Amino acid sequence: MEKEKDRYVIPIIFNEKNQLLLAKVKDEHLEFYHPLTYLFPGSAIREGETNEQALVRGTKDELGIDIRVIAQLNFVIHPLYIEEIYYYHCEMIDPNQPFKESGVMLEKPFWVDFDKITDFMSTESSNPDVLKYIRMKINGQLED
Repeated sequence: MEKEKDRYVIPIIFNEKNQLLLAKVKDEHLEFYHPLTYLFPGSAIREGETNEQALVRGTKDELGIDIRVIAQLNFVIHPLYIEEIYYYHCEMIDPNQPFKESGVMLEKPFWVDFDKITDFMSTESSNPDVLKYIRMKINGQLED
């Protein structure tokens, strides 16, 4: 019997300045995420959870913030780990809600302009359709 794939959700969270939310991988988890040091926050989908429930729970657990799901952006199967990964456009319900400084896997969340994102993570390994959506959003080519 084939092992069931692990499933993950990744919220792409924009603020009112069209900046993206990233967080630093905690030192004790760097080996698991190697070579990534900074990530979009994400969460495993637990048994019985919908993708949207996992997004809301996982973001609250890791970053301490409440989010609203806007739209599913993409779905991929990771070529190395055979994981299902679902990307979603999300926004904070309260843009002034403070971040939790440290979660289970991530710490020190911060906002970054898209043109500076390569200072923190490689876009070469990112999903091209998600990157296209981000570019369209920040260039005002999508309706809110």
